[in-house]
Amino acid sequence: MQCPKCGNQCKEGVIRATDPTNLLFKVPADVSWNPAESEGKIFKKGKISLKPKNEGYYCENCRKVYAALDLSEGYWIPEEI
Repeated sequence: MQCPKCGNQCKEGVIRATDPTNLLFKVPADVSWNPAESEGKIFKKGKISLKPKNEGYYCENCRKVYAALDLSEGYWIPEEI
């Protein structure tokens, strides 16, 4: 993948979300995408659950990581986001 910021080639890798409170086992964390307008609200309308392990790309020039996050299996996408 080319970096969207500088155009250099990115290194392919894996992004993994784990729960930092569990020290013995690597328990997957709850990873989600939320619309900006739901930030700070208790009930987040339009939340989309994501898999805890996804492909990622690192640009050495910009020192940024870009993610391609897959939806959790069996998860439906709300009609209005």
